[in-house]
Amino acid sequence: MNPPHRRKALQPYDAFISYSSKDRGTAERVEAALGSKRVWFDRSDIRLGSLLGRELLSQIRRSRTLVLLWSRHSSQSPWVQSEWISAVNLGKPLIPLVLDKTKLPQCLANTLWQSLRASPQAAIDELARTVRGRLPRGGSISPAMRLPDVARDAAIDRLAREQEAVFTAMDSGDRGTARRRQRRLEQTVGALLAKYPLDSRAAALWAYNAKNGVLLDHDAEIAAGIRVVDTRLDDARWRFLHALWLDPFNPEALNGLGTIAWFGHDLTTAEFFVRAALRRLPGYPAARHDLESILQLKRPRR
Repeated sequence: MNPPHRRKALQPYDAFISYSSKDRGTAERVEAALGSKRVWFDRSDIRLGSLLGRELLSQIRRSRTLVLLWSRHSSQSPWVQSEWISAVNLGKPLIPLVLDKTKLPQCLANTLWQSLRASPQAAIDELARTVRGRLPRGGSISPAMRLPDVARDAAIDRLAREQEAVFTAMDSGDRGTARRRQRRLEQTVGALLAKYPLDSRAAALWAYNAKNGVLLDHDAEIAAGIRVVDTRLDDARWRFLHALWLDPFNPEALNGLGTIAWFGHDLTTAEFFVRAALRRLPGYPAARHDLESILQLKRPRR
């Protein structure tokens, strides 16, 4: 009796190259040094729409490491941010290759990175040796350590309760009060972040305030499963990305980034980041609710 046919497992890539299309020339040099058949290299010149997709996530999972080409251009690309943050949350080692003077995100400052500025070819050669060598298991970034600070944590908890009060007012039908409270909070949470600029929870609170402003004006569309079109979504997304630059494992920021993708109907991205939040904090009720809503939108409509 012949054994059942088994699908041949795909061979892993050595690396997934994450880069801005404006740095494509350098990315192609890196691809050539690593071997074009041994890396995943997205040749799209212009990225529109989804930040992540099934194919992209599949190739990140398939790669042993992610090589991040970091520059002014990539720091301004939400697609690049989504790729490296997703790789970190998938437990992939990350190797930044710094192309210019643009500062690395705080959480990457202590990673093993290469600078292309002094001796580009030597840096690329060293990168190739690193990628083909023994890489750390379980990723190369650890969750941020937050030292106790009673005043800071009390301020964050107080403002979080004030954000909840905004929705209490909205749910009672008093949208005018809800909007006034939300506008006042914008100044307060901004001042908190200015006082604690390296605290990811403070940054996430600041991001949620931007998201809440969108939600206050578009809750009917969101509840009806209609895609939200609002320029404020971009600001909210960048605020959540800022929080994840400080700590890419912050469940509040991961879930917030997922909800922004949900509002814009980028549902694969939304599901990935909300599930990442739940892996970090399995009992997170808001993330469970958000995931249920996202999965409902993803179900085929009859």
